[in-house]
Amino acid sequence: MNVRIALLAFPLVALAQPSSQSPPPELDRALRARANEFVQCYVDGTFKKAYDELVAPDTKDLYFGAPRTRIKSFELGEVKYFDNFTRAEITVNAVKEMMLLGQSVPSNLTEVEKFKLVNGVWFWYDLPAEFLITPMGASKIDTTGTPSMPTAPMPTDLSPEGLQAMARQLLGQTSVDKSEVVLATDKPSESKVVFHNGMGGAVQVRFSSVGELPGFSVKMDKTDVGAREDATLLLRFEPSGQAIPASPLGIRLTVSPTNQVFTIAVKFAAATK
Repeated sequence: MNVRIALLAFPLVALAQPSSQSPPPELDRALRARANEFVQCYVDGTFKKAYDELVAPDTKDLYFGAPRTRIKSFELGEVKYFDNFTRAEITVNAVKEMMLLGQSVPSNLTEVEKFKLVNGVWFWYDLPAEFLITPMGASKIDTTGTPSMPTAPMPTDLSPEGLQAMARQLLGQTSVDKSEVVLATDKPSESKVVFHNGMGGAVQVRFSSVGELPGFSVKMDKTDVGAREDATLLLRFEPSGQAIPASPLGIRLTVSPTNQVFTIAVKFAAATK
């Protein structure tokens, strides 16, 4: 839940393959209990407790030096295990309050938190970021001291304001072409929503539906979207005689690693003659 370089630096995706076997139940329960305790510190603001009791010894300096932000609520999601169930990555879906045009609005965040076993106990840990996400894409941070050509310009203004401006520029390079679609209630109909990745690096897009309706389906042509590529979301409805909900259905697109969320409202109305 640390804000890595004001939401601009994201760790490299782990290259190790997750275990295909189920973990021992007691091990899984212990991990979830420790993960729940760790993330709860970000709700309560008890960061010292996390540092003292829940952060791995070899990661304390990294945790101490990183900025942190409180959240309002969270739930634990998918867990992936590695290295014979000695390391794990757990998805955390959280809600925090953000200020937008002077108003406090809820924002949905998705983080993948790392844990490892130390003397039989699960501890949170992290690795120094190997890549810096810039408006031009992912730029590898050279720690060898050997001159190399960067894949993207490094930021020059590292003030909080400068990093926030860069974050806004970065996030503004991904978009959807519409936030609302209307499907017919009296005949089969479909609509498309196009997601555009204008950044210099690839992103991953996942979708989820809020609400259900027989005959309504959603498909996406791809989830890994390359630099300056598009992905198309196809929404289709075939009436089945079921009552149509008065409230619109919702489709959520979540973008990784930027943690952006786009919401598309799906409304239903009789086709115009």
